Amino acid sequence: MAPSGYLNVEPDRAVTPVSAMDWSPELVAYDQHAAYQDLVREPSLATRLQALGIFGVSMGKLLFKRLIRYEFIPHDIRSDRSFGGRLRFTGAALRNMARGDERARRAAAAAGGAPMGRLAEHGIHVVTMPMDRFEELEAIAQPDFDRLVAR
Repeated sequence: MAPSGYLNVEPDRAVTPVSAMDWSPELVAYDQHAAYQDLVREPSLATRLQALGIFGVSMGKLLFKRLIRYEFIPHDIRSDRSFGGRLRFTGAALRNMARGDERARRAAAAAGGAPMGRLAEHGIHVVTMPMDRFEELEAIAQPDFDRLVAR
């Protein structure tokens, strides 16, 4: 068994590697082979339009959720299907659209350009630290990683 807990599996002696057989996709005429004809045939215009329609509807839903910041609307408001619930959802969605990303602006203003403000604004921040500090951080986090591996 490998030291990391993975099992190395070797192929059977009778198995010949593909590279040794000089195999290439050109050896099979996929467009004429009965098993692959339907796979490689170009789709019809109707099929393409149907696929574009499915993609368009899905992308529209996603863009709408991003526009109204759906993830910030509380679950109880999102899941209420009554007429009043729909009105509350509409109100929350309109508030989110009008407000913009107020949380990020508040965090950036409170930090005054400090790293946490840049992190909230850009979603990423590069930090440089001495190697001994990095090793200390690794040692502190190691028990948590061990617990994850044990799961």
